[in-house]
Amino acid sequence: MAKLGIEVGHTVFLCSRTPVKRQVSLASACADSDMVILAMPYTAARDILVPLAAVIGNKIVVDATNPLNDDRSPLQLGESTSAGENVPDWLPQARVVKAFNTIFADIMTK
Repeated sequence: MAKLGIEVGHTVFLCSRTPVKRQVSLASACADSDMVILAMPYTAARDILVPLAAVIGNKIVVDATNPLNDDRSPLQLGESTSAGENVPDWLPQARVVKAFNTIFADIMTK
């Protein structure tokens, strides 16, 4: 997704919880961006996003996560909520849209 964004002229920040070469911190990337794309394991999303909620504020957040276990089996969330409902709960001011979670990465590189 980053490569595609760059190809069409967007400034793209790549970041992780432990930044490496050419990456910025999550908080810095969120603060300096107009839009945030969540490309992370759903199982890590809550721990990552809740502390960033104030920094993300009312920005557009594209949620590309899927509720999967590490072995890619479905994560059972129960019957009262869904992954698509949880992310907006963790980012109450953000404008969250669910997208790209059904498109595999190899399709985006073509």
